[in-house]
Amino acid sequence: MFAYDASTLALKAAHITRAGGDLQAIGDNGRVVYGGCHCGDWSYTGATSYDSLKVGSTSVAWKQASKISLLGAWDNATGAFVTTFAPQWKSRGGFGVWAVTVAKDGTLWAGGSIQTSVKDGGGNQFSGGFARFSQRPATAPLAPSGARAVLVQGGEGSSATVSWEAGSTSGATYEVLRNDRVVATTASTTVSVPGSTSADRFFVRASDGQGNWSASTSGVRAAAS
Repeated sequence: MFAYDASTLALKAAHITRAGGDLQAIGDNGRVVYGGCHCGDWSYTGATSYDSLKVGSTSVAWKQASKISLLGAWDNATGAFVTTFAPQWKSRGGFGVWAVTVAKDGTLWAGGSIQTSVKDGGGNQFSGGFARFSQRPATAPLAPSGARAVLVQGGEGSSATVSWEAGSTSGATYEVLRNDRVVATTASTTVSVPGSTSADRFFVRASDGQGNWSASTSGVRAAAS
């Protein structure tokens, strides 16, 4: 799967798959390009030629190896391989996906020598030559508000109690960030973060568990209790 600039035809991104890696069907939804193939091992980003040597023993240059199984996804704007799309299924003889289309409701349909696939929840199911992938929710949950933090001294050092008002999106979970990284996830509106100091800044954001996040609250520092 190669991506080119539409105006200059300059190469923007290159991907070679292995093994049995020829692409035999392509479809898109405007944002993501899907490619069906015989491939059952890896997609090599940055590679422009193919060899049959084993992984780790190749003389062909590449930047990143990503798992691929019969159907891969690439970002339509950048050409980057979408690592979060990773179907788990089996194909008769490894022949793979021969047809790809995206329906009006965003559902991705794949057809080919597909025998079984893993459904939501981890169970195995008979597929009979076809599999479909529903579009994930694309609307971010509403943001929490009123974040505050209190520094608490204890026998094992200080901790920060962070609390906030929930957003109105039902079923959301909340991620608490200390400075630049997530340190806690909860469904409630308060959490204790050990090992914190008055210099730390805390932020809270909502997540729907489907790859959508709200804006973060303004940063707050932990005040002494």
